[in-house]
Amino acid sequence: LRVAEVGTLKVQDSTNILKEFDKVGASTLYPPQYLSEVVVLEDWADEVFIPVMAYYRWSDDKNFQKFASQAFAQMPGMMRRFVVPLIRKDFVSRLRNANVGRIPEAERFERFNAGLKLIEDRVAKTGFLVGNSPTAADLAFFAPLQIIMAAKVYQLVPHVEKYPKVLEWMKELEKVALQ
Repeated sequence: LRVAEVGTLKVQDSTNILKEFDKVGASTLYPPQYLSEVVVLEDWADEVFIPVMAYYRWSDDKNFQKFASQAFAQMPGMMRRFVVPLIRKDFVSRLRNANVGRIPEAERFERFNAGLKLIEDRVAKTGFLVGNSPTAADLAFFAPLQIIMAAKVYQLVPHVEKYPKVLEWMKELEKVALQ
């Protein structure tokens, strides 16, 4: 989410948006006793999980076709035929020039699996990444994982499926989101 209205403020960046919701009492996603831990984990998700998910979703033809049919559905057909390939080419070029695209695939998977292992170990203790209720750290990891699983990003789904506690945690967060 790029911009949200929180009260009278227009707030940019998902981290800042969530912090503003905390200030107005709409959530407790940044509990003071866990603040530094939540922020570090949220940053890690932003640096590893989101780029890896985006990399495979945009750079792989099979994944991109499913994504593009939804993401660009409202664009007029003639425009879609010419503009979408240009958008994709630019975005994939940026991904390949960013850290996620410069490292070998084995290292990309290693980093992704390290994150999954961290989630698995932490949620086995309390059910959430930090403390006994969802925080911004949970949301930061949950969002790209949910996209990976729902979109069936075939390079990443088998990695996620190796971690049963991660899958249970995702189901729990889905329940919380529906309440």
